[in-house]
Amino acid sequence: MNRMKILLSAVLVFAATASIAQDFSDPRYAPWGDTPEQRKQNILTSNLLKEAVDTRDYDAAAVYFRTLAQEAPSAFEATFIRGAQVYSNKVQRAQDLNEKKALLDSLMMIYDLRVQYFPSSPNYGTAYVLDRKAREYLTFNPSDRSRFAERLCCAAGCRIGIFQQFVR
Repeated sequence: MNRMKILLSAVLVFAATASIAQDFSDPRYAPWGDTPEQRKQNILTSNLLKEAVDTRDYDAAAVYFRTLAQEAPSAFEATFIRGAQVYSNKVQRAQDLNEKKALLDSLMMIYDLRVQYFPSSPNYGTAYVLDRKAREYLTFNPSDRSRFAERLCCAAGCRIGIFQQFVR
């Protein structure tokens, strides 16, 4: 365990050192923040989010995700992909019903934000994201079929009445 911590620390120091040499005033870094310092910090936070998800430290990853969602939501689609992974895991680990509902609501909001900021993603467009959202909702709340029908219908782009006959 100590070796893993030392290795992770070395990787983070290396990443931080490598990022110091970059010029964050370049226009390609504009989605990451208004100032070069803010851009540098948000890119570092994005790297920390990736590392936290890879090491399954979902509590730390949730903090990094919330920071990025507030500071630089349009910078990187993977932020929302990782955020959905984090909150999906947190819903699975929730101890009581109220906590599970709150986390599920946060997960649904992550999908909404992903569609808002990346509606025409080349790999995963709006329909794919809304489909994932509906399926996640049904996975974690199987008894609420009417809301599932709403979410699935929204993903398919059709009227709600068509799906109502199938969920009764």
